[in-house]
Amino acid sequence: MTSTNHEPITPELLPSVQLGPPLRSGARIVHGLFDQATASLYQVGEREAFIIERLAARAPRASIVSEYASHFGKELTEDGWQQLLGLLRSRALLAPEGATSEELRRRRNEIREATQRRRLSQRHLLAAHWDLVQPQRFIQGIVPGTRWLFSLPAVLVLSIWSAAVVAWLVVSAPTLGGEIASTWREMPVPAVVGLVIVWLSVATHEMAHGIVHVRYGGHVSAVGLKWRLPVLSAYCTTADVKTLPTGRQRAFVALAGVVGSFAVLCPASLLLLLPQGSPGRAVGVVAVSLGMIATLVNLLPVFSLDGYKALTGAAGFWELRRDAALYARALITPGAGPQLLSRLPRATVLWSRAYIAVVLALGVAGIGLAVILLEPQLGLMGALLAIVACALVLAVSGVIGTRVVRKRAAEAAESDRELAPIRWASPPVATTAMLTKPSKERDDGEHKFA
Repeated sequence: MTSTNHEPITPELLPSVQLGPPLRSGARIVHGLFDQATASLYQVGEREAFIIERLAARAPRASIVSEYASHFGKELTEDGWQQLLGLLRSRALLAPEGATSEELRRRRNEIREATQRRRLSQRHLLAAHWDLVQPQRFIQGIVPGTRWLFSLPAVLVLSIWSAAVVAWLVVSAPTLGGEIASTWREMPVPAVVGLVIVWLSVATHEMAHGIVHVRYGGHVSAVGLKWRLPVLSAYCTTADVKTLPTGRQRAFVALAGVVGSFAVLCPASLLLLLPQGSPGRAVGVVAVSLGMIATLVNLLPVFSLDGYKALTGAAGFWELRRDAALYARALITPGAGPQLLSRLPRATVLWSRAYIAVVLALGVAGIGLAVILLEPQLGLMGALLAIVACALVLAVSGVIGTRVVRKRAAEAAESDRELAPIRWASPPVATTAMLTKPSKERDDGEHKFA
């Protein structure tokens, strides 16, 4: 950008950089900032986003400073201006000033390779992933041939069809377990074929996320296979989903996987019309029962399941469960708790209460269902002990896996000290360390500016 009247040249944000809408995060409003060239997602604060948005619009610096003062009632100091530009330059998000395009390309390659090294460091015995090359081009090639699948008539047909199949599963539940068990004993080959269909439904599920995301203008940063002991499955990473402009779009991307699963499982349900004891029906029973259960479980609004992502996206949160945990901690923290609660927006408090209630209800329902299923074989006390043992194993394995990932990521970052994730300190918040403590880098590549 040229300057007039000796006005300093205002840097330009690169076209590959996209700023997302405002999202709630604790007591703050944050935005996602995604660079397609390096597949890097950053979290920036409200004031930084205000400036970045105007840099993207190529507004002159004088105008940015004036609008900033008018909007926030504070002066944009020279130190603040240079700090933001320095952070943006360090991540190769600004057009080069004095540097050549080759130098910018080299810098971006360094960032991309550093991110890849951190991802590779997360591979261990319990988890690993293998990326396919050119994921964006791969998904873009699929989009034209799958538009019909996400049309309103197709979604309605699949929804009604799947509801009928689920109703059949519920009605047949008393005898279905025995039929599945006998299938594995007497016809293992059809049972394995049924598992292959389930695997295909999961792979289609993942691709559906990417297809809808690309249709909304998003960028697919990774497609491939992942290993989560003992399951090998496909995955599709839409890291910039937080930059989609509306909650409706973010929710649809999360729920698109269900449509993809139904597109495979509903036709497979036709095999259930075959005579009981036939190989074809055996394939259908295994595929439909396991596939539908997995799909419906994925709709629960917990962990990182699609139901949770859809709820978080639609409600306009960066991470709803983090805010719910912050709210719960504030409730039981003496002294600092009430002051922290007073800082949380009312919408965050209401959503946090509702989310905690739902999680508790699902936990009680899950324990009750497990007791009902295990009690006939183990007795009530045995069923409770089995549930506690499984919970302990999951907790211990989760802690071990988290420590392994963090240790290897830290080791991989030692040689990339200059490329370490950017973090901006939050404004001082009295009474709580949760909002002022420097954030740790997440395993999914999300970094924080603010």
